[in-house]
Formats: sequence, structure tokens, C-alpha cells
Amino acid sequence: MQYRIYLDVFFLVNFVMDYIVLHVTAHVMEFSVSIWKKIMASLTGSLWAVVEIILMKYQEQLKGFLGMITYVVIPVLMLLIIMGWSNRKKMIKGILVLYVVTFCLSGICYAGWNYLGFGYAFVSGIIQKEQIFLGIAVFYGIICLGRIMIKVRKNYGSNIYKVRLTIQNHRVQFNGLVDTGNVLTDPYTGKMVHIVRSAVLNRILSGEKDYAALHYRLIPYHSVGKESGLLPVIDVDSMEIYERNRMIFKDSAAIGIYDGALTETSSYDALINAAVLRN
Repeated sequence: MQYRIYLDVFFLVNFVMDYIVLHVTAHVMEFSVSIWKKIMASLTGSLWAVVEIILMKYQEQLKGFLGMITYVVIPVLMLLIIMGWSNRKKMIKGILVLYVVTFCLSGICYAGWNYLGFGYAFVSGIIQKEQIFLGIAVFYGIICLGRIMIKVRKNYGSNIYKVRLTIQNHRVQFNGLVDTGNVLTDPYTGKMVHIVRSAVLNRILSGEKDYAALHYRLIPYHSVGKESGLLPVIDVDSMEIYERNRMIFKDSAAIGIYDGALTETSSYDALINAAVLRN
């Protein structure tokens, strides 16, 4: 019974380690691999590990032959499963990367198994197989969610720029999101309109007198969830948008005044007309 538990745990540990090794190898090789291919390759490696243990118990004279299969044939087979048939140089590089990753991770697993008590906990039954599978699933889910959040944040954040407006010799700076959905144009002047929260403009403007001096007007607009409306618009003296390694300067700009929040967070205070980046 204890031997059966040992084989089950051995299979599980090898499966997890093979999956991690293949995942890291594919990442280093910059090769896109589906999760199912990595699972199939990991199952191949872990099943062979169990077969090797069983054969070694009854046929010890096969140790050299089994070792050759384990360290040469199985790694190549696993790479073929995840990468398919590739050119010779790419396969050799993949095998070398796989060996390096395996060497590093095997050291970590060995330390955890023998020195951190994981081996004793598995073999003695303190931790059950079901708990191990659940822990692996939860850990993998957290990793996947983290990667998605990082990717979304990266793509989202890349569209947010620093914006500076000059109005009546006063300057105000804030973050603006370049919104491809904002194609609003002032029908009276032909200028593209950028939407800014009123709270930002109120830092340097006060009262109807200031707005009247900036050619305050109302223009029609359409938005999702609202068929039509009137948006207050003013003209500012200049607008600067800092896009990575360049600065876009407009000697005048039409600014739509929005009385409310543009986002649930405070990551940006304006919706920049995307056409400004193309001009």
C-alpha cells in the first residue's frame, strides 16, 4: 500500500515538474504552445518515470538502458510533442534549454522533498492526492489570472499619456486616455474635440466669466447608451501630449467639458481624440 502511495506521489511530482520544465523551455524558446500539448508531453514524461521505477525494481540489469531512454529519448519525445518536427538547430537548442531548466528545477524539488518536509508529508499521507491536485489547480489559476491582469494593464496603460493644457497663462497637467472611440469634431470650427473632466479645469478656471472668454459653446454629440446630447466646449491656448519619446504640440485645441467621472479609478481624467496622434 505504501509503495502504491509512493508511485502515485512520484507520478504527480514528475508530472508537475515536467509541466514546469516544458512551460519554461517554451517561454525561453519563444515558442507558443497550447496547454494541452504541454499536458500530453508532461504525461508522457511522468508515465515513463513510473514505468522506469517499476522496471528497475524487477530488472536492475536494465539500469543503463533505461537511463538512456530517460535522459535522451524521452526529452526529445516531449519536445516533439510540444514543438512538432522542427529544424535540427532549433531541436538542439530546445534540448539544451530543457536540460538546463531541468537541472535547475530538479535541485529546487530535491531540496523541497528532502529538506523542507514535503517528501515525508506526501509519503506518510499527511497531504492527500486530492489536496495536491487542488493546490496545483489553484496555483496555476492564480498564475494565469496574474498574467492576464499584467497583459491587460500593459496594453491599457500604453494608451495613457501625460497631457498639459495652457489656458489664459495658466497650466494644468493630467493623464489622458487615447480613445479610438472618440471621433468627436466641433461642427463650428472643424477641430477635433478632447473630453476633459470639469474638476480638472476648475483648478485654473472659475465662473462663467472665464468660460465665456474661451468661446464657450455647446455642440451635439452621440454616445453609447445616449442617442444625443449637448457637450460644453471651450478653446484652450495650447495642448501638449507626451507620447513616449515625442511631444505632440497643438497651438490651440477644442476641449469638451465633462461633469463626472470617466473611469471608476483615477487613472485618467480625459479622453483624447485618437486622430491627434495621426496628425
